[in-house]
Amino acid sequence: MPADEPAARTYLFATYNVTGPAGVATAAGIAPVEAMHAAILNYVLGQYPVPDDFPPVDKATSPTLLTV
Repeated sequence: MPADEPAARTYLFATYNVTGPAGVATAAGIAPVEAMHAAILNYVLGQYPVPDDFPPVDKATSPTLLTV
């Protein structure tokens, strides 16, 4: 995959690791939007924008980086 999508991977990771229903719903709603952002970026960069169906979460951002 040309351009990585760490934000999408992070929200996907959250859907599996957040325990509250509202948190899971929020993460599940944001993950596909972030994947679309990565697809558009790939397209703008001249690369075919087809993301993985189930991207791995190994490059997800640490939750501590997302909290203030």
